[in-house]
Amino acid sequence: MSTFGVPIIGIIGGIGAGKSAVARELGKHFSVHLLDADKAGHRVLLDQTVKATLAAEFGDQILDEHGEIMRKEIAKLVFGNSPSQLQARAFLDLLIHPAIRSQLEAELVQAIETGVELVVLDAALLLEAGWNKLCDVIVFLETPLEVRLERVQQRGWSEEDLLQRELSQLSLVEKQKYADFVLKNSGPLEQVGRELADYIQKRFFKVDSNPVPV
Repeated sequence: MSTFGVPIIGIIGGIGAGKSAVARELGKHFSVHLLDADKAGHRVLLDQTVKATLAAEFGDQILDEHGEIMRKEIAKLVFGNSPSQLQARAFLDLLIHPAIRSQLEAELVQAIETGVELVVLDAALLLEAGWNKLCDVIVFLETPLEVRLERVQQRGWSEEDLLQRELSQLSLVEKQKYADFVLKNSGPLEQVGRELADYIQKRFFKVDSNPVPV
């Protein structure tokens, strides 16, 4: 059990693997608080110092007419494996990852004070940023590429967008090596959520009792 006093579950997988959906499904079985690193990253990019630092490094073309960061422009600079993209991504990560972690930890403390049973951390770069050290268990979602591609296309991404972003992360093979539990996410979401809930129940709670729907 983590030093925070409740189990912290890190969910990893490929882009579009369904991490957020599975985390929400867990909420039908336990009292869950979802830590969303992507949302925390959005908040960090609103910080005036962060915006000024990024504009100084990458140029004003990353800002819209209101002076806000355009995430799509940042993505063009940092996603991929060219030398310039690697350098830009390293700069970005060094700037924003500590701030994101601080926000996540503060939110985590607040969530625990409300009496939640579980905390789920959904972060695309959970391993790369070292946030797996906050977690008691790492769950890897094994999701077919065609399913993931269909999901990201609904966000307006192309297959190239998906592949370029995945080049900036650990490979799925490497990610799975960190997993305590591998969960196939190709069936009905309800079934996937139940399987994960059963695993968590046995791992952290009484084996002879069933998760109680919230």
